[in-house]
Amino acid sequence: GANKGTRRRVLVVGGAAGMGGAAILAARGALRSGAGMVKLCVESASIAPAQSAVPAALTTPWPLDEPALADVLGWAHVVLLGPGLGLSRAARELADRVLTAWRGPVVVDADALNAFEGNAERLGELLKGRPAVVTPHPVEAQRLAGTTASDIDAGRFDAAALLAQRVRATVLLKGVPTEVADAHRTLVVAAGTPVLATGGSGDVLGGIVATLLAQTGDATAAAASGAWAHGRAAEIAGAGRIRGVNLDDVVEALANAWYLPPRVAADVLVELPAVGTR
Repeated sequence: GANKGTRRRVLVVGGAAGMGGAAILAARGALRSGAGMVKLCVESASIAPAQSAVPAALTTPWPLDEPALADVLGWAHVVLLGPGLGLSRAARELADRVLTAWRGPVVVDADALNAFEGNAERLGELLKGRPAVVTPHPVEAQRLAGTTASDIDAGRFDAAALLAQRVRATVLLKGVPTEVADAHRTLVVAAGTPVLATGGSGDVLGGIVATLLAQTGDATAAAASGAWAHGRAAEIAGAGRIRGVNLDDVVEALANAWYLPPRVAADVLVELPAVGTR
């Protein structure tokens, strides 16, 4: 009985002129992760590239006046804010306006995090009271927290947990290993390969996490599961290789990342089924 509405609608806000590819990659990650519909809210110059690259996605341009903003937000089940948003004054204002007007589930990534550089508390005020994930790499975490990237890397477990308290959201701290922290626990995600060490990788991850957040409503589960699927797709795409593998291969491999092959133990002749299964 599923339909494109029950599989949830993902709104991606970003894609400034010259950076439409980030929003496109986020849309591809969302669609490969089971989103029912994706809409890209991008700067006018990025509309044509987005429509050409992701024909399954809807598009709408920014900047937006208040009625238009309310209309596009009313369509969404989750908002992914930041891929390719840029650092212009208009982009920073849009980030603040979206988080003020939208009170539903949200993933804040990339330039939307940089819009709150040195002001984690302001971001926390905007995020509190709803399922939310922020997805910084160490430099973005450093800018947000007002510390140094080396401090973030040296104390990753503490850094992710402390930042989660300040922004009142789940933090997905990208790196080796990736850590997912909320107010109560820190999880470690070890999946992944150097294939992911390339521009645009985080945009794909944002699309994955946004889809899972829309479908589950659980920010920490969405962040941890999304990070694992992202890493697993890289492992499948690379198959032990690094050179010659790109993000298109990773997005393609997402179709298989969600399924684990049956576990086979070499030294076991027969394995009984689990209780309650046939």
